[in-house]
Amino acid sequence: MPAQELKKQIWQEAQKIKEELIQWRRHIHQFPELSGEEYNTAEFIVKKLKEFGIEEIYPHYADTPSVVAYIRKDKKAPTVALRADIDALPIEEKNEVPYKSRIEGVMHACGHDAHTAMVLGAAKILQKFKDQLKGNVKLIFQSCEENPACSGAKKLVEHGVCDDISVIFGLHVYPEIESGKIGVRKGPMMAAADFFRVRIIGKSAHASKPHMGIDPVLMAAQAINTIHHIVSREVNPFQPVVVTIGKIRGGYAPNQIPDEVVFEGTVRTFDENIRKQVKNWIEKAVWGTTLSYGGAYKYEYIEGYPPVINDEKVTEFGIKVIKELLGEDGFVELSEPSMGGEDFAFYLRKVPGAYFRLGIRNEKKGIIHPLHSSKFDIDEDTLPIGAGFLAYLAYRWLEKHN
Repeated sequence: MPAQELKKQIWQEAQKIKEELIQWRRHIHQFPELSGEEYNTAEFIVKKLKEFGIEEIYPHYADTPSVVAYIRKDKKAPTVALRADIDALPIEEKNEVPYKSRIEGVMHACGHDAHTAMVLGAAKILQKFKDQLKGNVKLIFQSCEENPACSGAKKLVEHGVCDDISVIFGLHVYPEIESGKIGVRKGPMMAAADFFRVRIIGKSAHASKPHMGIDPVLMAAQAINTIHHIVSREVNPFQPVVVTIGKIRGGYAPNQIPDEVVFEGTVRTFDENIRKQVKNWIEKAVWGTTLSYGGAYKYEYIEGYPPVINDEKVTEFGIKVIKELLGEDGFVELSEPSMGGEDFAFYLRKVPGAYFRLGIRNEKKGIIHPLHSSKFDIDEDTLPIGAGFLAYLAYRWLEKHN
């Protein structure tokens, strides 16, 4: 079947299953599960895959709730992977909608319910047109994207999920892009997101006799000021870096110098060398401050997700597919990367791929709230667009690279 004809049929099929996509998304939205606990979500995914006629399914992949499945055409042919994250967030939903979360304090506030529904939709479409595929499609429904401590992508990659794939694609809903359009950029797409914790150790004393103690509040204040100067004085101004200290704790009473202060923050970078340097610069700032005041410190630096770096050739191909499917106006070239983190980066360290953004912003429908908001929602009219795009992207990549 000619590519143009199949494109038309894939698009028609995506529109045909729109109500199913909405139902799937709403079911998952009503029963959200936190990172590492997505067993009911995984069970729902497996059930749907079996209904589509997909036989090669691997639940509990890598000892996680993740589900991996294949639409297998020829083991010797190339394999393209489509990934959806499936976990929710510890947020109490404030939307008053029929499909509002039924789980207290848990909500799909980052659109992973939509991602899951769209990859399920792409799977249903591709299974229907399996005979037209020039290779295989690997479906990855990944647990634990939201919690770096249990990153599903990292575990799956360590388990070998990328060993038999040639390329991987991901799609994330995005409330800053007009509904129905798809955005992407070549190269850096999202930042590495690391965390640090500093414990400043002093000596407690009465507030009237500060000379009898070693003031950790003063040391922490000085260290924090120095850390905030790292970006402006140590980093090349052409290198994007964000250092934010968002938590500080210390002291018990206003008339007492405490014995310690703890502060925590995040570091966002795109360059691996800069990432390592910032880690060292933070400790250097703390070391110098505590040394000069006679205090001590303990420093923890936790590497989170690496930067998401889209492969240039794969991204260029993806842009071509977007324009084929949605026209020139359907493509949004993202001018700058996001400083947010995403464990899709672990896949891109192993195989080339691209991470796209599906616009869901619709002011007429009130779809205006940011990711991780208690009022976050999506424009459900975009679900068939996402499913159709992923299905056609997989088909076109296999067609070109067979």
